[in-house]
Amino acid sequence: MSKKKKIIAIVIVAIVGTIVFWKRNWLKNKLGFSKDYSENNLNENDLGPSPALPGIKYKECKVPPYKIGCKGKYIKVFQHKLNKKNNAGLKVDGYFGKMTEQAIEKAGYGKSLEIDEAKELIS
Repeated sequence: MSKKKKIIAIVIVAIVGTIVFWKRNWLKNKLGFSKDYSENNLNENDLGPSPALPGIKYKECKVPPYKIGCKGKYIKVFQHKLNKKNNAGLKVDGYFGKMTEQAIEKAGYGKSLEIDEAKELIS
């Protein structure tokens, strides 16, 4: 390979590397490599601040039914799955509010998730 071709190849690699470095988060999201919301990779510290909806007191729900007022890692998994499977556009915050309820209804479930429905959603 001639010296000119080597220089062009190095410049191209440098440009591509720079673009990948600066746009890595955007690329991760576009390629589906964003944060893993599987059950084993979540903890309570990942929950954002409470959305503070009037009249709703959130509590940790570890067993079904999962409904408005629940919070926790399971809700975060459900929100992620609803976004992935149904393009729900939910904020994955771990709080089961009106938007999560509407997304669940739109996906063909009721206003809450029972054990069988929860298993089906995350499968």
